[in-house]
Amino acid sequence: MKKIIGLLFILIIIFSSCSRNKMGVPADLSTIENVVANGEWVVIVTPYAAFKNEPNKNASSSSHGRRGDVLFVLGKSLQKEENNTVVWYKLEQGWISESDLLIYSNKLQAEYASSHF
Repeated sequence: MKKIIGLLFILIIIFSSCSRNKMGVPADLSTIENVVANGEWVVIVTPYAAFKNEPNKNASSSSHGRRGDVLFVLGKSLQKEENNTVVWYKLEQGWISESDLLIYSNKLQAEYASSHF
């Protein structure tokens, strides 16, 4: 008799757990964009960095950024300046030289680095 009651109890648990009416816990994917490598992110490392209108050190400034700012890279340009080649990064605010930046493959890494300034 105890075996039959035990078997019925197990069957009730198995069938009740297979109900189609249960709602699962929805996954929060709002932060996935911070981890996925979907472009490059930069952190400004100089106290004040000038965003230029063109990828050139002699171009006029369009705005300024501060140390620790995290920004998404829109494009790049290689420019020959004096005896070396400089990489310029196109950001929403304008162009900025690689010497003012640290480059990261995702936003989460850039934000972590920024928190240490």
